[in-house]
Amino acid sequence: MMGAIFAACALLAAAVLARDLLRQVLVRLVWAVTPPCALGDTLEIDGVGGEVTQLGWTHIRLLTENGDVVLVPNARAFRSALRRVSGVGSCPPVEVLLPLPAGVGLARAWRAAREAALVSPYVSPARPLRISAATGAGEHLSLCLCAGVVDRAHRDACCLSIVEGFAEALGGSPSAAPGAEAAGPVTPDRCG
Repeated sequence: MMGAIFAACALLAAAVLARDLLRQVLVRLVWAVTPPCALGDTLEIDGVGGEVTQLGWTHIRLLTENGDVVLVPNARAFRSALRRVSGVGSCPPVEVLLPLPAGVGLARAWRAAREAALVSPYVSPARPLRISAATGAGEHLSLCLCAGVVDRAHRDACCLSIVEGFAEALGGSPSAAPGAEAAGPVTPDRCG
């Protein structure tokens, strides 16, 4: 009889622990579909702020400004008001208008634009990449590339690296690429 009572108490304790663990894991599964943040974002959860260094199955790991590591349980972050101070989601995407050089097909130019965005160190892999055809200055066909930026401070460098990567993928330098301006630095236009 005493063994049955002990087993029932142990089963009850295991069920309570499993419920909390199951709650943490279920929240993480929801976040796998619609993540509230990304690595590198700066968050504030219930007054605790820091940079996200890990999105685990049971917790979010934050690194505070003074170097402390704070583990916030997923269920707590799910119930709380989560405020993104900075990061991938807080920076608007860049839009770069890439004129198609004469003699370059749309498919080849699209692949070159995609390659340029993927190799740029400033483009965020956590944000979707969008490339569409557009008409540029003088009604010439262009590609409009829209990409997320890793950090707001790198928006100009991101645009320039995409333009340079596009020209390089097409087999030339930005200044020597057909259709590029002959004089002066390359300055990307915004999509209209």
